[in-house]
Amino acid sequence: LVNALLGEDRAETDAAPATDRAVAYAWPAFGADLVDTPGLDGSSKGLKTLADRVAGADLVIWVHRANRPGSEPDRALAERLAAQQRGHRPAPVVHVAAGADLLLRDWPRPENRLTPADHALLDQACAAIGAAMGEAAVIPVRAEAPDWNLDSVRAALSQALPEARMVHRARLRLQAAKGTGLGGNLGRAGRGLGALMREMGSRFRR
Repeated sequence: LVNALLGEDRAETDAAPATDRAVAYAWPAFGADLVDTPGLDGSSKGLKTLADRVAGADLVIWVHRANRPGSEPDRALAERLAAQQRGHRPAPVVHVAAGADLLLRDWPRPENRLTPADHALLDQACAAIGAAMGEAAVIPVRAEAPDWNLDSVRAALSQALPEARMVHRARLRLQAAKGTGLGGNLGRAGRGLGALMREMGSRFRR
């Protein structure tokens, strides 16, 4: 999905997980960085690491597997994020169900034309994922060639951009407020005192 959105073959792909750390890719089309993170491994450490990373994002693309309707690790991450972001402006989230072709037989279809039965299967899978994630809207896609429905993802991201910018501005405002409060003043005083002590120590040695 990262490569499909970037329009370039830049992220490693494999049948096994290939992302062991957060990797940022320049995304000129959106004037931002697209950060690929490791997936959830079910561990408490992995959950905390990913929650901290996602909590600092301006816009989140939450990728699910179309054939796995709402996993417990996803729900645990959503609950942790809700707790961490309480009192803050949360980043907009675009939920994507990748691997839509795994639910459909005989893929690819001529010109990616889906039958009513195909749409019913995808709607059912996305509804199950959405229900597990708090009634979220979920977009089914196939990111590998021949890709399908990526335009819907791009449209959802474009629609979410104004709110993402507001989230970014709110974060900058809070960071600036921390820097001008008592804690920020004490921090600056401490750094200044430390520099003074180092200078005095240097002069004493000379």
